[in-house]
Amino acid sequence: MNPDSPFPSVTWEVDGDPCETQEKALSAIKNNMEAFIICTRGNDFLQAICDDPESYHCEMSFAAGKKRELYVAPDNVNYSQLCDLFSRYAAGEDFSHLKEEWTLYVNKTHFYTSLIIGLLVLGIAIFLLFRSPNF
Repeated sequence: MNPDSPFPSVTWEVDGDPCETQEKALSAIKNNMEAFIICTRGNDFLQAICDDPESYHCEMSFAAGKKRELYVAPDNVNYSQLCDLFSRYAAGEDFSHLKEEWTLYVNKTHFYTSLIIGLLVLGIAIFLLFRSPNF
């Protein structure tokens, strides 16, 4: 990283492995249904996966103190748009406006797990309340 640069260093990954250049990363995801790429910039990152040929799902993560916020693009993008998005991100463009344009991903797993456990406990309580004694 250049200490005089106002932007954090950028790293690329393809399927979790380091990748040398942006061109190689974007080439690896083109029409590859199993590939995903990540461009890391400081504590934030932009990632994408190929949903189908010429359709890519994108997510952006922003470090927010000790928490991390993940935003999901409202629509899939085509390959040309994907290349433009990653090029601008790697160049250091401010993407904070995406917090208003993209959807904040909220993990609802804890809520659903609690709901299922609550219903299970309620079911057991009803069963025990209405079961007939077997003497």
